[in-house]
Amino acid sequence: MRTLKKINREEFLSAKTVISGINVQHHCAGAKCLIKRTLPRRLERQETDMMLKEVHHNYNCNLYVINSASLREQDEHHAPARIPLPPIQPLDVLNAVHNGLSEWKKSKNSKGKNKAPESMSSIDPSLA
Repeated sequence: MRTLKKINREEFLSAKTVISGINVQHHCAGAKCLIKRTLPRRLERQETDMMLKEVHHNYNCNLYVINSASLREQDEHHAPARIPLPPIQPLDVLNAVHNGLSEWKKSKNSKGKNKAPESMSSIDPSLA
């Protein structure tokens, strides 16, 4: 996982030079943030004595991770992050969907909700 470190530097740029924005989130694992029972539970709009868990961030650690699920200009982020990206073919996507469905059915079967999944064929959609 690629991380970014916040530094104390400001730089003003022309909007024309900005290629893309990036969404980052505090790196709780790297900062060793703690989870404590300090959030009062609310019931019927009233606080109770029961405490829920919440994250206590260590903001002394300026590490952040890239939220890759929210990337808009993905190609612009791959080069600086040095993430190798092999080309993905349509059949690769189809196989990934079938594998994911198979795993999902297995997890449901382990709970005893469904019968065993039937075998599925992988056919390139452009051939059908």
